[in-house]
Amino acid sequence: MPTYNDARQLDQICSDLVFADWKRGINRALISSLANGDPPDPEETELTNFSSLQHTRLLHESRLTFNNGFFQQGQYITCYTDHPKAPAHKRDMWAKIVETEANRPLIETVDYFAALRSKFALLVLHGIAPAIWRNSYEVIPDPLSVSDVLTPINTLVGFKNLPILVVRKSFTSGEFSDLVVAPKRDPGWNMPFVKRCMAWVDEQMKNGMDSRYNEFYNPEKWAEETKQEAGWYGADRAPTIDVFDIYCKVEGGWQRRIIIDSWSNSGPTSSQPNSKPERKNRKGVDETKADDFLFTSREDVVATSWQEILSCQYADLSAVAPFMHNSVRSLGWLTYAQCHVANRLMCRIYDSGFEQLMQYFQVNSKDDVQRALKVELAHMGFIDPTIKMIPAAERWQPNSNFIELVAGMNQQNISEASRGWTQQMTPGNEKTEKTKGQYMAELQQTTAMVGAALNQAYMYQKFEDREIFRRLLINPSKDPLARDFRQRCLRKGVPEYLLEDASSWNVEHEKMMGQGNQTLEMMVATQLHQLMQGDPHGMNITGRNLVIALTHNPQMALELYPDQQAKVTNSTQEASHNAASLLQSVPVGRLPDRNSIEYIEAMLKILGGRVQTGMKSGMVDPKELQGIQAIAQDIGQEIKILSGNKDEVKKSKEYSGMLSKMMNQIKAFGQRLQAAQKKQQQAGQQQEGGAGVAEGVGKLMAPIITAKSKAQIKEAEAKQKLSHKDAEFKQKQAHEAIRVKANVAATDLQTAASIRREHARHVMSLEE
Repeated sequence: MPTYNDARQLDQICSDLVFADWKRGINRALISSLANGDPPDPEETELTNFSSLQHTRLLHESRLTFNNGFFQQGQYITCYTDHPKAPAHKRDMWAKIVETEANRPLIETVDYFAALRSKFALLVLHGIAPAIWRNSYEVIPDPLSVSDVLTPINTLVGFKNLPILVVRKSFTSGEFSDLVVAPKRDPGWNMPFVKRCMAWVDEQMKNGMDSRYNEFYNPEKWAEETKQEAGWYGADRAPTIDVFDIYCKVEGGWQRRIIIDSWSNSGPTSSQPNSKPERKNRKGVDETKADDFLFTSREDVVATSWQEILSCQYADLSAVAPFMHNSVRSLGWLTYAQCHVANRLMCRIYDSGFEQLMQYFQVNSKDDVQRALKVELAHMGFIDPTIKMIPAAERWQPNSNFIELVAGMNQQNISEASRGWTQQMTPGNEKTEKTKGQYMAELQQTTAMVGAALNQAYMYQKFEDREIFRRLLINPSKDPLARDFRQRCLRKGVPEYLLEDASSWNVEHEKMMGQGNQTLEMMVATQLHQLMQGDPHGMNITGRNLVIALTHNPQMALELYPDQQAKVTNSTQEASHNAASLLQSVPVGRLPDRNSIEYIEAMLKILGGRVQTGMKSGMVDPKELQGIQAIAQDIGQEIKILSGNKDEVKKSKEYSGMLSKMMNQIKAFGQRLQAAQKKQQQAGQQQEGGAGVAEGVGKLMAPIITAKSKAQIKEAEAKQKLSHKDAEFKQKQAHEAIRVKANVAATDLQTAASIRREHARHVMSLEE
């Protein structure tokens, strides 16, 4: 494996890559010029010669598709962890906190927004959107031009077979100083060489020289900077230090080298664009050994994968596989010829229109020409009889039908080529009203290819998102965005072990419903919201998506449908079912996969609601009291089970305290019920005749009910103190006790009925 320790050899490799990319750069410059609105014929000065900007509008519409798919959800990434140390019932809560805090720097940083906009523009224009991290710790990458990334021929999309990566960079004196003049400067910088380079730049500043020669072999950048300067060459340009930032693949990762771009102070020897430049010596800069680097990591590895260095997204329309990085075909390339022809055709149509406005005269001699030139065309004017004006019928007429046919065919080709990148509705029969199904079918067909383009973008973006997330977890980090992220997560209760390993997190890019089409997005969101009727958590999520689809305002959606930390799970559903059964005196079992914390919290919420209802009325009936006591008993058993987990002892004590407070109120209900029954008994003693029967019944029933209430309360308190091993046995005993109590109550009723019958017979015998 090569060592890449010879600067001269690397300089030759970089030069070969620059020359190989030069022709590709010319083609990209032509596409960029058309997108910038340059006229179709730069040399034409007599005829109509301007751009219709159709290509520009087409690319802008395609960028809107990406903007709709990436910027309307209120966040960029979603994440979930399956860390083995994280309890299952807390993973969702912690993941939501980490997800929110990871999106915060991306949303609030204008650099990331600008980087995405640059990426989308390059995707539709050239099909490749590279971005690079300036160092090993910064979170937000910097966008690059396509020509700034140089790779060998036959490099696969995805860089699987990439041996060397070269990035062209230019630094002003200030930018270069920020890199090398720092308290903790990387020891890889060759400071004597660095100082000579900075001295050379300062000298160029004094002389007013412009180091633009390196762009001779970067045609699209030359064209773009010419547009910026608007014809005023070098008006405000500062001299730059132009370098090759080289990443070399070695065993175990990638090493880094930086060398001076040896062509950055040279120029062409003639005015011909294909002439080969000659290198000119730069005093003070080139007077160094050939093996000197501006920077070298030596044998150290700066990255284990190229994805830790560079992010590269593709919108490749190539037809031939395997797909190569240097043979990517973009939407700009696909529509270049048709849009160029459309501009030329439009210019000729305008020329024909101007020609129709001109006046022609038929003359017989040169003398007639002189007389025709003196004709004054004015109201009530006259024309010399020797001069004959040519009427429109005798002049050449263009075939307007054929021109419309050609223009329509060209426009159809443009529409077909861009259908996968822009939202285009097929015009239907306006006389026939479409059904909802027909409209949905047309809408889905229209957005199918757009969705394919967005899905491809989401897949490539996922890899950049994972690298951004990995950099957020670096500890300690020099980037303040990463430090703030970590501090906020820890303050909100996320354990530190979850912020140590990025491999335990699954990071995906947030996707938009409707494939960027608002109409389809609203229809999908409405349908999902209707399907979630009866599911509070599901309705909360779909309601938020519906608000986003209607308003494209994520903040409003979050205010109307805030995050719900508690989700409906199997354990909470089991709690609801068991509570309903216990209130009806129906015994319940225990599912083996029950989450004790979720179950206890759900049951405490149900029990608390029943207690609050009883407190409002001041009383509960005996049957309600019996059900409440059964629920309290079930909660006590589950708390004992939870207390067996050493990690949840604190939680079990907290739940026991909550249950004890409720049990005090439940005891109060029993006491109030007993007092009411005693009062009813005393009132019954003052009544005569038939009232005596009720008094007798009351005397018989009151002790029984009182005894039952006391026994149940004592039984619930006792069973809270039992161990986990006795939980199942005690549950069976409770069910048996309930059955016995029911039998006793039935026997009591029968006894009371017998007493009433005996009393009635006794009264009848006395009357006789």
